[in-house]
Amino acid sequence: MRNPALYLLILISIFLSACIPANISEQEKSLLITENDLGQFLGEGSTNLAGKYSKTLYEHRSKEIEYEFDPEQTDTSVLFLSHTITFDAILSEAKDDYILFIAAYNVGGKMSSSDVTYVQLNNTQKYGDQSYIAIIKKDDNEIGNVLVVRRANTIHSLIFSGVYFDDTDYLFKFVSSKFMEADKYNQNIISDLKNLTS
Repeated sequence: MRNPALYLLILISIFLSACIPANISEQEKSLLITENDLGQFLGEGSTNLAGKYSKTLYEHRSKEIEYEFDPEQTDTSVLFLSHTITFDAILSEAKDDYILFIAAYNVGGKMSSSDVTYVQLNNTQKYGDQSYIAIIKKDDNEIGNVLVVRRANTIHSLIFSGVYFDDTDYLFKFVSSKFMEADKYNQNIISDLKNLTS
């Protein structure tokens, strides 16, 4: 049986080794889900983006782009949102990263000072090669969702609170267009990532 705490430590060590901050392009920004996307999907309209974009290159491994929403700078109902997309050059590493993301969320919840748990939802449709969807619960109240999906060499890790979905089909209706855009982008860059490993 795999040890989640061990995987979390491995994940942290990998991320800290040979990481290079880089400028994120407008195209890459468009792949990431923001509080505006979630608000518009729920019929709440849009606000000025209050989050931060980032991009990190990992030597001989992958690149990662991220959007993280700062809840203190706007009055939207979304309290927290973070979307990370990891593009791995090697398929086996993408499979490992998928496991590591899930382990990190679960260990993080257990280490939290609040009573945070993740209740996995069953999904009957295939949304990627591997997928994990859960409701975040705090003190027995549903407060958000966590979603980890691997599509070939690309891993999406999405977590948000303030709103939640208990219907996985409805959740994927929300994220599907961004996922398909990332699929197209991945097709264009995968050869460049593989060159990093040569």
